[in-house]
Amino acid sequence: MKQVLLSFFLIGSVCAIARAQCGVECGSERWSVKTASDSTVNKIKKAPVKKTVHWLFNATPPTGPKPPDERINGLEWRKFKVKAVLVGYKKEADDHDFHVVIADLNNPDETMIVEFPDIACSGVCESKYKKAIKRARADFLSSDFITELGNPTSTFKTLTDRVVVEVIGIGFWDFSHHQTGRAPNDIELHPVISFRIVP
Repeated sequence: MKQVLLSFFLIGSVCAIARAQCGVECGSERWSVKTASDSTVNKIKKAPVKKTVHWLFNATPPTGPKPPDERINGLEWRKFKVKAVLVGYKKEADDHDFHVVIADLNNPDETMIVEFPDIACSGVCESKYKKAIKRARADFLSSDFITELGNPTSTFKTLTDRVVVEVIGIGFWDFSHHQTGRAPNDIELHPVISFRIVP
């Protein structure tokens, strides 16, 4: 009996260590929320809500501090399905995210950021949405505009043709640090869990 209990203990310890060592360290600020590996991830509603960039761009940001490991009630508890114009993209050097800028279909000056995390990063590899995150990033890389402009690099690549996309992502309130294409209220979809080109 003691040997059985010891075996269970050792297996549990190995599993705990494996979880702790999952992925390489990548991002920082509110990283668990960005990767949907936070303690409140189960509060995210299942069905995505259809909204526009214009609607998200004009949403009222939260007041007070943004908790590092918990979601803020409201937009961070929702998935959003957004149809928009793809403006451009790059790869973040620190966290390996694909930083993608989209614009409202009718108001091209209204832009916001959507982010595709790297499955090799800590947080992402243990996320409840890791399969969807991985698939969305792969779908982005297999798009025709990648053939023309190349894979994301540290240099922001701007599309010359009008490409309309449909993105599903989880609401996230970021901090302002002069990001390319950021909305003035710092709303993002982070992580993106579905991506497709709209014919």
